[in-house]
Amino acid sequence: MKNVSDTMRRYVLIGLLGVAILAGGVGAADVLVIERPQALNVLDAYQRTVPNSLKREWPAFSAFVLGAVQLLPDQVTRVRRARLAGKFYFLLVDPQGNPVFESDAGFAKTYRHAILLNDTVSVEAAHIPLLHPQNKQTLLLLSRGQQLIRIFKDGAWYYVRTLGERPRYGWCAARYRRFFRRVDRQTLQEQNVRQNFLQQLRYFVNKKNAAYALLFHFYRKELPRKVGGPVPQWQVQTKQGDIYLRFNRPKDLQRWPKSTELFWRELQTLCDRFKFDVRAEQAGVWKVVRR
Repeated sequence: MKNVSDTMRRYVLIGLLGVAILAGGVGAADVLVIERPQALNVLDAYQRTVPNSLKREWPAFSAFVLGAVQLLPDQVTRVRRARLAGKFYFLLVDPQGNPVFESDAGFAKTYRHAILLNDTVSVEAAHIPLLHPQNKQTLLLLSRGQQLIRIFKDGAWYYVRTLGERPRYGWCAARYRRFFRRVDRQTLQEQNVRQNFLQQLRYFVNKKNAAYALLFHFYRKELPRKVGGPVPQWQVQTKQGDIYLRFNRPKDLQRWPKSTELFWRELQTLCDRFKFDVRAEQAGVWKVVRR
């Protein structure tokens, strides 16, 4: 009984370690770097096929942190659990454990027993090079304040992903680590809230601008002598961390009180969801601030 108990305990510990590694804990794991991840046959966490529309959002040379090979409940389909950018997937694999369609995905390399980092750092110096994932040629120079996710360490190199609307993967030399400052979790959460809010705010403003343009062109065609000037449009601007909305025809806000009041109410409803407030700074300029 003791031997059985010890064996069970080992299996439980191994399972917990695997979950911790895939969840982003510090440890070692195999990491697959692949040029065209869209070519792979991938299931989501609920074992549903990941649609091409989602896979197209995965950047080139994405890094999958890999778990063990296992069988799905059908006891036929072989998969390898994987984590990409904080989300869990299943990669369909062949009998040798290689991802299905890997040969169609361009450059592909598995880094064995890579040291996982999974932390976010801010670059504290200018002109640190980000190198190409395949040949380590310079892709771009990172600027001061740029944030990176360090995924894993391989020898004297960090494999990283940039943060922003169009993330990129690449290598940074570990010798630059003195110029990397770790970003704490609370700061990251605040930044995520702000990014999500800005995305929703721009979507809201773009919809309104499209409606204004449609109405403006209609009335200018029907009443050419009374309707002129530029198309009414709002702009979302960020300056030194502050968020502003600017209207290109500020005097018209008083001429159209009902339209302005409706826009304000809908904007405030959006701000309430993310715990922001909006206040008028001057005619045609509104400032959005965190509560």
